[in-house]
Amino acid sequence: VVAKTLKWFQERLESDRFTRVHHGYLVNKNHILSVEGNQIHLGNGALIPISRRKKTAVQKALRA
Repeated sequence: VVAKTLKWFQERLESDRFTRVHHGYLVNKNHILSVEGNQIHLGNGALIPISRRKKTAVQKALRA
């Protein structure tokens, strides 16, 4: 258990490797298998939602 916010981690992690896809999710781009609709499929089988507000930014970040 950590008493830090995701924003705190986001500011300290490399922005070219991590992207904020939802209010509660910060994702390592190297572990993304696919993006379908408003969900990201990760290598461990997890499905992560993409918020409507961040969808365009996430698409740009994944292309870069």
